[in-house]
Parts: sequence; C-alpha cells; structure tokens
Amino acid sequence: MTVHDLKKPRQPERVDPHPTAALSANLDLITVGGLLLGLRQVIGDLTKALRDVSADLQGQVQSLLGTANAVLAEYDRRLGAKLDKTVSELKGLERRLFEDTQDLVDQMQRALSSILAGLSETILTATGEADIVAYNIVHSLTTTQRPRFVYIVPRSLQVGLGDPVFKVRGNFLNFGTYPIRVNGAVAALVSRNDNEFVARTPSEILDRVQDATTVGIAASPPARQRFLFWRRIVPGLEQSISLKVYPKKSFTLHARIYPVASLPIERDFQFPHYDTDDDCAIDRSSDRIWVLPPGWEVVRFGVTTTNGPSCGSSIGNPVQSGNNAVNVPAHLKGCGYSGPFRIGCKGRGHLGYRLDIRGKGYVDGPLTVFEDSTSVDSNNQRTFSFTYPQNQIPADNRGINWQYDLHINIVQGSQVHQVQLSHVNPNAEGISSRIDGGVLSVEINAGISLALA
Repeated sequence: MTVHDLKKPRQPERVDPHPTAALSANLDLITVGGLLLGLRQVIGDLTKALRDVSADLQGQVQSLLGTANAVLAEYDRRLGAKLDKTVSELKGLERRLFEDTQDLVDQMQRALSSILAGLSETILTATGEADIVAYNIVHSLTTTQRPRFVYIVPRSLQVGLGDPVFKVRGNFLNFGTYPIRVNGAVAALVSRNDNEFVARTPSEILDRVQDATTVGIAASPPARQRFLFWRRIVPGLEQSISLKVYPKKSFTLHARIYPVASLPIERDFQFPHYDTDDDCAIDRSSDRIWVLPPGWEVVRFGVTTTNGPSCGSSIGNPVQSGNNAVNVPAHLKGCGYSGPFRIGCKGRGHLGYRLDIRGKGYVDGPLTVFEDSTSVDSNNQRTFSFTYPQNQIPADNRGINWQYDLHINIVQGSQVHQVQLSHVNPNAEGISSRIDGGVLSVEINAGISLALA
C-alpha cells in the first residue's frame, strides 16, 4: 500500500438533522479503547431503541446497525491491539479510521436522539447520514468502492404540487455516468455528487398516476476499483429505492351565503287625546309627551283636532322630543262662572285631538341568497374567496348576521372526498373558512391529504 492510499477520502456531506453533543470535543482525550466502548454503547442503545421506531423506518435503522457493526469489527481488527493509544499516537490509515469512527459515533448519537424524540422525518435523515458515514468507512478501506442507495427525500410526491424532484442519498454515486430510471422512464438529472443525486420525475410517469402508487427508482452507478496507483471504473450493481406518488388533487367549492339583517320597517301609530274638567274656571296645561314602543323611532307626525277647543282652550304645534317621542302642547281653560261663589257655569273647557306618528323600527329579515362555485384543477391554489354583492345590502340596515354553507369536493385520482363547512362549523379536515363584511375566505392546508392507500 502506498502513501496515496493513506489519504483520507472525502467524507459525505454532513446533514445535521438533530444536533447533539459529540462524544468528546477533544479527540486527544479519547483512547482507542474509549472510542471502541463508545461505538459499542451507541450500537447497543440504538438496538434497544429499535422497538420505538415505526415499521416504515425500522429497515433504515437496521441498515445502520449492520454497517455500524461492520465498522466495529474493522476497528477492532485494526486497532484492537492499541486500546490505550490516543489519536495523536496514530498515523496514516489508523488515524483516519479513528477520526472517521468518531464522526460515526457523533452521527449515531444524533440518530438516537431523533428516535428518542419521536421525530419520524428526522429519524430518516439522521440514521441515513450515519449509515452513509459507516459504509464509507468500511468500503474506503477496500479495493472496490461499490455505490449504493441509502434513503430518498422526500419519501412521497404529489402530482401537480411543486417541482417533482427527488434526492437519493448514498455512497459513491459520482463514478462515471449512468441513467436514472423511474419505472423504466429516464429521469432528468438535476445535480450529482459523491453522496447524492437529484433528479426530476418524468412527466410520462406522473401523467399516468390515478391512485396512490409506489414507483421504483433504479440505476446502476459504476463502481471503482483501485490497486496502488491504478484505478478503473467498472460496472456496478443495480440499486433501487421506492418513491410514493399521489395523484393530483382538484377542488370544487360551492358557497351559499344567506345573511340575516336588521331591516327597517314603518308603521302608523295613533294617539287620541281628550281633556276636560268639571271646574268651569279651570286654567291649566294639557301638554302631553307621546312615546313610541321600545325600538321604534319617529319618522313624521301630525295633529288632527277632534273636539273643541272651547272657552279659550288651545292645541299647539307638536314638537319631536328625542328619537322616539312627540310633545303636543295644549292648554285647557274653562268659560268661568256668571255669579259669585262659583254659581252659574258659563261652560266647561274641553279639547280633543289625535296625534298620528309614522314610526320606523327594525326586525331581523333574510337578504337575497347568494351562491357561487369555483373549480381548480391544481394543487397550487390554496386560498379562495366569495364576495356577497354589495348592491344587495340595504344601506340603512342596523347590522348583518353573516351565515353561509360551504360544500367542498376534493378529487384525487379516482377518489372523491366531501367536506362541509358553515358559519357554525367553519373549520374541518385541514380546511378553514371565515366571513367578514360579506367576503367568505377559504384556506386549504397544503398538507391536506385523502386516505389513499
């Protein structure tokens, strides 16, 4: 083996999904044996934590445990006789193995933290990145570097929602050129480096998706063989990974707005009045304030004389008093007596009138029902609005109770799902609605999904 083979290979890009403390910030304080114990410990902890991982992620964790155990065996084989040494006492390939193993322990601790926190998406990236590091350690020490796929992000795509690109992370993916196929169709390569490639799902695949389906992503990245100064690219084994694809969603919304407003009505009120007195010398006020029932206000009014007035009695002009009352001034006066001691009544005073008031009140009544529909054959529009016609709203209303029903059809492939919302139940199943000033706004959560298999 030559000095060229002792150069540390480029490690995969670090994806730090859940930062945690490293085993030690200072490698000089860790012995070969201490790091060996640390690796065994984290492998044991991950093995125990495997029961807490969901079934769809257990394979990823088991893959990491397999490659980590391979690193453990290689580390023990190469450094088992130097357990009391520190990194500063190691050289070349041994030092590189120590440093790479320390990196692996850090990555596995991150993966363990993600599992204990129950963060499913973080578990995928954390265990995947640790697996990549472990595989890179083992296979960088061999004469053949064989590519492999480790994990894919995102794990699912929805037709019509964003750019349908996916990223496959793995090892030794940048040797030579090779096509990437999705269910047999060639995918457009966006970018590639040693540890990943990004590609775009072919439209011919997406156009055929009518129900939730799993597509296979396959490629045969070349491997690299090396011996001393000699390196060559050789055919690699086919690698594959799966991607869940959901069909496009379309939305049909039907809105019905039926407001109830406090609307004005008018009616006539009559207040008859007659006044007299047995005292023929009476001389007093007969003023009267007439009040409409609660909730009514005066529009107009007038007085009609119905009796008298006599003996100097009088009826004055009515005057509005506040919003809901009218004051009618009047004076009652008798004709007096012809003799002393109140003898000989010359006539009793009297007066009579009828006050007519046109009053205005308010009652709750329905306005014109407004209905409208819209259909969107797209996943990108997430907000919608329906506006009640302003010319249907009486200017002199005293408040509107906005009521509505909203019927939403969500079509995804061959499945149809219905959601009903209203002013009573404005939010359901990831869809929210509200009405303000006659504008009904609807927002559909980008993450809403049907229960597709």
